[in-house]
Amino acid sequence: MKKIQFHIIALPFVLVGTLACVSCKSAEPISADSYAAHSSGTEIKRQEKDDAPRSIVRPKNGNAFTNFFTGGQQDIEIDMTRVFQKTAFGTLKEEDALCIYNIETGLAGFAAWYRGGMYHVLLGKAGRALFQEAVNRYLDDFENKRLDRKGNRTKIYGEYPVSLQWGSFATIINNRAQSRVQFGYEFKNGSPYFLLSVPSAENEEYNSGRSKIEASATLRFYFTKAMTSQMMNALTEEKIEAAIEPYMQRVQSKDKKPAHDEY
Repeated sequence: MKKIQFHIIALPFVLVGTLACVSCKSAEPISADSYAAHSSGTEIKRQEKDDAPRSIVRPKNGNAFTNFFTGGQQDIEIDMTRVFQKTAFGTLKEEDALCIYNIETGLAGFAAWYRGGMYHVLLGKAGRALFQEAVNRYLDDFENKRLDRKGNRTKIYGEYPVSLQWGSFATIINNRAQSRVQFGYEFKNGSPYFLLSVPSAENEEYNSGRSKIEASATLRFYFTKAMTSQMMNALTEEKIEAAIEPYMQRVQSKDKKPAHDEY
C-alpha cells in the first residue's frame, strides 16, 4: 500500500486586492452599536484543554503590507478585520487587524498595532472555540436586552490562556509572553462593545537577556457587533484550514518504487 506523507511547499502570500484598495476600505468608519437594556447577561464555563500545535515549515516572505502586521515572521494570512482600541485620551480609535495563523506555535489569532508596539494575540483551538462562544453569548444578550450598563466594570463571559508575541517595530517581533485573555463587554459613551482584554505578562525574552522589555502592555481591544462577527468568522477552523491548504502537498514515500508497465 502506498504511504502518504504531508509536506509543506512555500508559496508567496496573496492579499485580496491591492494595498490601495485595502486602505480605501479601512478608511470607512464603523458606527457604534446603540443599545437600551438593564439586566445582566449570561456566563460561560472556562475550558482548559487544547490541541497540540501542528508542525509547519515557514513559507517565503509575504509582501510589504502583510509584513507590516506579521513582522516578516512568515505567518499565514487569513483575513483583514478591524478593531477599536482606547487612546491616551480615553477615546476609541479604529484600527486594522490581520487575522493570522502562526507557524511557530500552531496558534491562530490576530496582529494589530497597540500603543507603540505590534502585538500578535494567539489562541489554540479550544481558546478560539471559547472566543466564538463568548461572541455568540454577547450577540444573544444584546439581541434579548440582557446587557448590563450599570457601573464602569467590565462584564466577563470567560477567560483562557493566550500567547503574545510583540515588538517595538513591525519588522522585529522579538518578545514572547503567556497570559490569560478575558472575553466580555463594556459600555463606552452609552454604547456596548465586546471586549477582548489581556493583562500584562512577563516577557520570556527579558530574563534570558535577549530583550530589554520586562513585560507586555495591558491590551484592551473593543469590537462592535459587526467587528465581532467578522473576527469570529475569520478564525473558524474552516477558514484556518483553507488558509493553510495552499501550503500543503501530498507526495509518495521515497521507499516506494514507482509503478512499472507490464507487457
